[in-house]
Amino acid sequence: MQGFAPHPVYSQLQTESFGKLSQEDVERAASRKRCCICSGVTVAIVGVLFVLIRWLTWEPDVPGNAPVPVEKCVDTSFALYCGLRKAFHRCPDGRCVRTCTGCTPWDEGDFYLKEVRTDDVENKLAYARTGSAIPTNLHGIWWMDQTGFSVPELPKDYSFNFISQMEVLITFGDDAQWHPETQCVSPVPFYGGTVGHWTTYNNASGVKNWNEFLMAKLTLAFCFTDATYEHIIIWARFQVPEVMHPLLYSLGFQDAGGGFMYLPHGVATMTMTKTPWGWDRPNNALASWTRDISEDTRQQLKSVLPRPLWALLEKGMDFANSTMRYPVLQIVDGDGRRTKYYDMYLEKLNADKNLEPGTMLVAVRRPSE
Repeated sequence: MQGFAPHPVYSQLQTESFGKLSQEDVERAASRKRCCICSGVTVAIVGVLFVLIRWLTWEPDVPGNAPVPVEKCVDTSFALYCGLRKAFHRCPDGRCVRTCTGCTPWDEGDFYLKEVRTDDVENKLAYARTGSAIPTNLHGIWWMDQTGFSVPELPKDYSFNFISQMEVLITFGDDAQWHPETQCVSPVPFYGGTVGHWTTYNNASGVKNWNEFLMAKLTLAFCFTDATYEHIIIWARFQVPEVMHPLLYSLGFQDAGGGFMYLPHGVATMTMTKTPWGWDRPNNALASWTRDISEDTRQQLKSVLPRPLWALLEKGMDFANSTMRYPVLQIVDGDGRRTKYYDMYLEKLNADKNLEPGTMLVAVRRPSE
């Protein structure tokens, strides 16, 4: 076979590649290697810093029409930095999990139940009064008649259908604020207020119900849907372990920030409609997916949702597209005067089994030291 002569350039490269290298060539190659290593390390460090900064400055994708957050105790330094300071006991106050400023976020406070007399609520509860920024239709003290005791006195076409959750009274003048930009009255935590704005029965069932709300840090916002102030949609948010967030995201739950999630309106649309006698408080049609979810998903939802919310959702799963409702009646007006429903409320409460007759429990936050 006839051979062939290599191209002159190839011969030159071959000679340069495989010939004896000078000391200068060796040092030049080592220098290039060091530069490559440095470049790689630099890229890696920049990448890690980028991810870290994104993590430290991450903000939840909160719905645009969600109620305005009012928490005043917020982080003043990066979460990682704060966590390190706490780990080495460099925080001035160890009560606050989320900051090193010494302040305590509302939901991390100390909450308890105290006994009040059923016939003295106008002097014990905080409620929106005449002249308040809270819309007039939410002034005063309101009886959540979840047992339907007042139904015989209401129009005959009123269709009561509800599972009592041992709730009694609610007001909107304790820690709640009016936010005109969203037309929401919030926050209304169902686990405690400064003076007290939510009450339950003075018995084991009432205490159990409150404990469920406390564990979930259930907080509501009452948002008017138009300028008549006669229609309200209720936003409910509660704390959920982060490990459950992916499941809840897949079912339409939305991030509320601070470890809280919003209950989707498509799952349970809680509303209020003004009537001549008070407020109609329906839980409207549940999403169709509630009829088809697996038993495992049911159990997971049951483990993270507050028991009262789960009870309503579970009934909706069995009777999809049904509507449950109960009346909400004003027993004290914005001027502190008792209304015609006050005696009916007392009759019902005093007839029920309470550990101390004529009493109920109000949820309160202990003052920070």
